[in-house]
Amino acid sequence: MERINNLRKVREFLEQHDLLTLFELEHLSHFNLYRLEKGDVLYSEGEQLEELKVLVEGRVKVMKTLPSGSSLLLRFNDALSIMGEVELVTRKPAANTVISARECYVIGISFSLLYEFYYHNPLFLQYINQYLGHRLYTSSNAAILNALTKVENRFASFLIATRSDHAGTNSEEFRTENLMETAELLGTSYRHLNRVINEFVEKQFVEKKNGRITITDLAKLEELADGIKYE
Repeated sequence: MERINNLRKVREFLEQHDLLTLFELEHLSHFNLYRLEKGDVLYSEGEQLEELKVLVEGRVKVMKTLPSGSSLLLRFNDALSIMGEVELVTRKPAANTVISARECYVIGISFSLLYEFYYHNPLFLQYINQYLGHRLYTSSNAAILNALTKVENRFASFLIATRSDHAGTNSEEFRTENLMETAELLGTSYRHLNRVINEFVEKQFVEKKNGRITITDLAKLEELADGIKYE
């Protein structure tokens, strides 16, 4: 994760997402801008956060560590997403781990600045409350998703969510060497996931070649996902 000193870029991102009206211009110089490569950890479960993170470009995946030590995929977050809002309010350590799923830009706003100037600001609090409501909804949806749906449905949704071009049919360089990690994220075994992939290949939903899985029938996968979304 790289920190970028570019106040102009911070302001541009805030204007792009209609967030500039939430903050005083004199405080923007205290905001941090970060660039993440795919696979970079934004923060880890149990970490004591010091900043509210605003995803202004890119996509991250949010994961939960299970008692067994494996990870479970909760959702993907796209711009514009806020991370650390629960920790801002509760002042507790991070509940989840957040990792970049592709190149990302994130603005960090220190908790100390927010507590001093914005924690009792009605406009800011209204925005945070709305996002907390959204987070409650998506978290409940994720719990139902992992508890009640079949691996076939979850994997179809996962492939759709991770493809690099939402207008096209290619997966996001999804490589078979990552299957063990993917199985853990989906809450299943490597063997079961492999059976599902082979079934998808037989039905010509995907193609497995040169260590990469590529979507060949997006419509069928969307039908199989049946509205399930990791977001």
